[in-house]
Amino acid sequence: MLTRLDDNTRRLPSPGRCRGALPRREELDRAVAALAKDVEHANQQGVATEVFFLYAGHGNVKDGVGYISLEDARLTGAS
Repeated sequence: MLTRLDDNTRRLPSPGRCRGALPRREELDRAVAALAKDVEHANQQGVATEVFFLYAGHGNVKDGVGYISLEDARLTGAS
């Protein structure tokens, strides 16, 4: 999970709050690489896999291209 907790969430007692990496491009790349490795390993073992990507945040459209935002990057279908 990539997240920056808001003030209200940080006040929740553990385990009511999650811990994760910051929502930055380098962390996303690291998480995707680890996930790809896990999926490949599972598939080699004959385990069927499905990947779900959930996003809650901000995005927009610039020059006709939609994007979602990380703290330090914009992600488009091409990125």
